[in-house]
Amino acid sequence: MKHMIGLLLAAGLFVRLFVFYQIDFMFENDILTFQIWASQLAAEGLSGFYTGGMWSDYPPGYLYILALAGVLRGAFEWGFLSPAFNFITFLPAMLADLAIGYVIWRLTRKVSRYALLFAALWVFNPAIILISSVWGQVESVFLLPLFISLALLREKRLLPSYILYGVAILIKPQSLFLGPVYLFSAFDYWRGYRYAWPELKRLGLYVLAAVGGMLLLAFPFTQRYNYMPVFRQFFGGLDLYNFGTVNAFNLWALAGRNWRPLDARFMGITHAVWGVVIAVLIVILTLVFLEADKKRGGRNYWLIVAAVFVLTFVFSVKMHERYFFPAILFLLMYAAEKPRWYTVGLFGAACTTFFINCFAVLHAFNASGYWWESQMLTRFTAPVSWANIGIVCGLVIIMIGGLNECRRK
Repeated sequence: MKHMIGLLLAAGLFVRLFVFYQIDFMFENDILTFQIWASQLAAEGLSGFYTGGMWSDYPPGYLYILALAGVLRGAFEWGFLSPAFNFITFLPAMLADLAIGYVIWRLTRKVSRYALLFAALWVFNPAIILISSVWGQVESVFLLPLFISLALLREKRLLPSYILYGVAILIKPQSLFLGPVYLFSAFDYWRGYRYAWPELKRLGLYVLAAVGGMLLLAFPFTQRYNYMPVFRQFFGGLDLYNFGTVNAFNLWALAGRNWRPLDARFMGITHAVWGVVIAVLIVILTLVFLEADKKRGGRNYWLIVAAVFVLTFVFSVKMHERYFFPAILFLLMYAAEKPRWYTVGLFGAACTTFFINCFAVLHAFNASGYWWESQMLTRFTAPVSWANIGIVCGLVIIMIGGLNECRRK
């Protein structure tokens, strides 16, 4: 079987390269931004990036990869948006796609004879290929360490899990959505040792190791040991897109709140307050279902992880269209462990709505005229938003069914 996964990944790379070279549909502004950052990092060094007046909404994690791309550009004298420089800019996300496919195979072969099929459902998924090979975005790059971290967390290997979680946060702060999952893991670990003080100290050391790893990775971006510019960029990046929704087809899009500021009111309450209330509810729901699933042996682990992203995307404010991306992977993992028509159907529905949302936004960005008036964007907002709400309903029905089963036992 090992040679089969190798062939599958090689075929997946071929498909991505074919799509990259044949489909001229990328959003040049995003790619040019990456390439300017890469050149700046190579020319000025890491320590001057956040203090040199360069605008950036990315934390340090992915900038290491861009710095390498900038060094290659300087060595080969590639121009901005040249074919070679574009290829190097797109390549990390393509490779991360394939690495995730390999991890899917490694994990699912323990529980399913169809491990290769589930890896293929990721590797050849049009929604995934659209993001990495057409748009050139890097969702897979942060999802790779996050995925491995979650797998380790499930096996109660907390130290490497927490360290990788810190790496994922430094690449994309959306990893913070899963904070309740990691919080529950810490509490469950301590509870398993009857709340013993030595184990609490051990947990504290694990957390310190993860934070220390993050500080170590961020250190080259500091000047004279001053982390403040890095901190300001990180928290400032979290505060950049203060709108009801940012092209995400969700509840707020249905309410006509796309690009409406956070201080605007909905039902007499500002978007910002709604965001806090919804975040608290999602945290509570996550902890409740994790506790219930713990009593069932953790059979719905991947479903609950997926639900965090789905619920956040559909109901919370400040959502981008790509924030749904991780849910696709975790719904696929749940379907692999529990292959039923409804689990596979839920995965398929998520892939479809995500693809349409991202394709519509990308099409709007590439259209002439005002992008927010694009027919592709306006035509699909309502039906896809309703479909995403339907996905939420499906998730809730499955999880409540599991909770009721737990209570009957």
